[in-house]
Amino acid sequence: MSPPNRQDRPSGNTEAVSRSFGGDSNSIGPTRPGSLMPRPEWGVYLSGYCDGYRDGIDLGRRQMDEELASLQRTAHETVLAMARLEPWQDAQESRRARWAAAADERAS
Repeated sequence: MSPPNRQDRPSGNTEAVSRSFGGDSNSIGPTRPGSLMPRPEWGVYLSGYCDGYRDGIDLGRRQMDEELASLQRTAHETVLAMARLEPWQDAQESRRARWAAAADERAS
């Protein structure tokens, strides 16, 4: 598939176009520990990376716990508010009594 301008390579460039990663001599091949930096520095890098990774996991767990606690507090407050309400049948009976009293007042 050609680029939108229908050129397979930039003008003036006679190098072959790479069709996949690693397809030309400028690509970085597979690496192994110690090939990009000396082994002691590689060990320090990996140690820092692993510490950061673990700290990120711990932070994610703390955030999850805080979010769950917030949801549970909201649910607790909702249940307490519902428990303070009078039962539906009792509320309906008191409404009917008020409506009947109001109707009697209007009739008299």
